[in-house]
Amino acid sequence: MSTSILSVRIFAYLVVEAVVLLFSLGLVSRLVNREQLQWEEHVVSSLYLAFAVKSTLALVLTYLKLNNLFSYLAISIMMLFLLYRGYPVFLQDISQRLISPLTRRGRTEIILIGIAAIFFSPILASSIRPIQETDSLFFFNAMFDWLKGNDMPYSSHLFGYPAYWELTFLPAMSVVGSDQMLWLNPLLAVAGIMLAQFALARQVGLETKVAFLLAVAGIALKVYWVDNSGIATVKNDMLQAGGLLLLTLGGVRAVQDRLTPATGLMVALGLISASAKYGGMITGVAGLGLMMLFTLPALWQARTSVLLWGLLTGVSFLSTTGGYYLRNAVMHGNPLYPMQLDLPGNISLPGSLLLQGTAITDNLADPNLWRTLSNEFYVGGIVLPLSIVVSLTLIVGMIIIALADKVLKRPPIFSRGIVFLVTYTVLGLALYARSFWSAGTAYGNYSFLIQIGSLLRYASAWVLLGEVLLFFIIARARLDSHVQVVLLGLIIGSRLQHLYAHEIHAAANAPYYSLGPLATCCALLVLLAIVRNRAAIQIGLVTTGLIGMLIVSPLVFEHNRAFWLPAWAPAQQYFLDADEAHIAVFHNGSTEEGWPSKIAVTGRNFQHHVTLLRDRDLPESQAASVDYVVRLANPFTPPKHNASERDAAFLQEQGYTIEVMTDYVIIAVPEDQTGE
Repeated sequence: MSTSILSVRIFAYLVVEAVVLLFSLGLVSRLVNREQLQWEEHVVSSLYLAFAVKSTLALVLTYLKLNNLFSYLAISIMMLFLLYRGYPVFLQDISQRLISPLTRRGRTEIILIGIAAIFFSPILASSIRPIQETDSLFFFNAMFDWLKGNDMPYSSHLFGYPAYWELTFLPAMSVVGSDQMLWLNPLLAVAGIMLAQFALARQVGLETKVAFLLAVAGIALKVYWVDNSGIATVKNDMLQAGGLLLLTLGGVRAVQDRLTPATGLMVALGLISASAKYGGMITGVAGLGLMMLFTLPALWQARTSVLLWGLLTGVSFLSTTGGYYLRNAVMHGNPLYPMQLDLPGNISLPGSLLLQGTAITDNLADPNLWRTLSNEFYVGGIVLPLSIVVSLTLIVGMIIIALADKVLKRPPIFSRGIVFLVTYTVLGLALYARSFWSAGTAYGNYSFLIQIGSLLRYASAWVLLGEVLLFFIIARARLDSHVQVVLLGLIIGSRLQHLYAHEIHAAANAPYYSLGPLATCCALLVLLAIVRNRAAIQIGLVTTGLIGMLIVSPLVFEHNRAFWLPAWAPAQQYFLDADEAHIAVFHNGSTEEGWPSKIAVTGRNFQHHVTLLRDRDLPESQAASVDYVVRLANPFTPPKHNASERDAAFLQEQGYTIEVMTDYVIIAVPEDQTGE
């Protein structure tokens, strides 16, 4: 695929993404029926609705085997037609709800936005790269099979997990025909986290600038950018975190007796997004039950509307993530299969994975657990333990005060919304401590706790909720907002320092810490400050900056591709721009063992047909017209020299000629092809 064609396809994908978001904005506007929503609540609901739209479209097109550029463009045109025909006042409504509030930002808020852009731009640039995290390599190849029509989401996804999140990547893969834009989807999920926390902070009464900095501190957590999760992966941790925050936002609105369509939409979308992960499913359902307990009288009074929204939520849930849980329940007798579940009353739901001793609660009596926790708190940036510990202390204190008010029959100090927020945060942390592998893989094996990223990527929503409560208390104590801003600046600076320290050591990322991004963002900041009262110019500048970033991103991506998994570099270089070929990746274990290695030989534009086969199937591969046979060793473990030599000798015995051989990579061709 030529550079010009690729550029056109990237532009087409950005149009598809924009149309889906525009359609979602219009649909939310229609559903809430001109309810007085804050702009951030409208946008965050629309963003998570856009995820649902993309996932559903990709699921349908996968089963129809129509994942291609023309299908998504045709659907986008249909969406634009529906917007024009169904929502004649849509643009005016969006202008009043969204654009006008944004143009009324003060100089201080504009400066804060500019500073955030300055310090996050290098981190973002270093995150625009191919996926190389272990689980993402597994998931990508399931997605690749769906794209090619070789398999279907309900039959091939790893461990039977919901494929809801992974399906949202298919529009990028189908329309672009490359992996260059896969980073945009996780970035939108991080934006969803930021918007949801900002909306929650505003919901509890925090000032706009404090709420904004709180949300910036939230997304500055390392887990959202690098390592086991983050933008350079296809992991669903960010979707789960944002979903739980959105569900919490809907819950706070509900307990404030705001049982409106907007509240129902937030709860439904939050539950669907959170349930993309097993732990999120459990915590999301628990939050739904907690919300019902808090609002039982109001729910009964509005039972007709509640029943209608309950049915809509149930149908939406079953057609997205719930279908996978139903499938597991029918096929295996356990909705969370393969996790074996031990329930009260000696009831056990079958599973192939035994979970004894893997949770934090299984190891509470072990002093090594507490030593590990105290040691690892400091890994997340020096202010991270402060925010977590103080937040937890405040939560416990608020619970004691609320109980005392109840017993002594005093007027409550905290609103029902705050009490719900506190209770759900405690419940979420408790469920996390009881969750699968929260401590490790066996008694005394604290492999997950040893890495703060693994700890926080499952529980980050509760860290963010705890920090909202922390600054709520600070605001209630009438501490000056300037002091709050300074404290938040320390938290943000600490977390950014932790991010920079992680990324700056990588040679691939060094150019992004030059003066280029800094100078660009400073110029944009000055322009924004100058034209703060000129809405059209201000919006134009921001739009131009975003479009410029998207245009440049493929160049950044290809720069970072050169540093992708050095152990597999010979295979990638060999097949990256080669003509279409049938490549067999052979291995000695289960089919799943070979999944991660397929990504290295798919080619830049997914042009190759890749199959998996075991060594015993090699004699049949020549009859299947295989052009290449590839053996790739695990790039995350030390090389096995004897294994590579043994595999090379085995291939030669089977009539193959070795063209490339390293400790990690073997590329062979049938002898009849070499003779040609």
